[in-house]
Amino acid sequence: MSGSANRATKALYAGVGLFLIGAPFIGAAIAFGLGERQTSALLIGGVLLMIAGVALHLLEEHEHDHEHDNIDHEHAHTHDDGHHTHTHEVMPQGVHSHRHRHESLVHRHPHTPDLHHGHRH
Repeated sequence: MSGSANRATKALYAGVGLFLIGAPFIGAAIAFGLGERQTSALLIGGVLLMIAGVALHLLEEHEHDHEHDNIDHEHAHTHDDGHHTHTHEVMPQGVHSHRHRHESLVHRHPHTPDLHHGHRH
């Protein structure tokens, strides 16, 4: 994926992930706002584990040989990422979205878990 497209993808997934993993923090803030003031070693431990989970989520990236299966789907993409090799009558510039097919491909590059990288390890 190009640098800007990779950053955009990571930002999207980070945003969705933060929304989902932020729920316990929001619940704790609501409880605190409603008057819950008790703390305990378990509460502090839970908060530290949640913070560690957020950090791991944001820092997730790995590289290895992996296979992309044949897939027909629609999503935003560019043509400079090594995955999207299909052609257009008039080649679009930048990010665009339409239904397209990916042929099976084995390759290596750094990636985060996303639409194209749900493979087994």
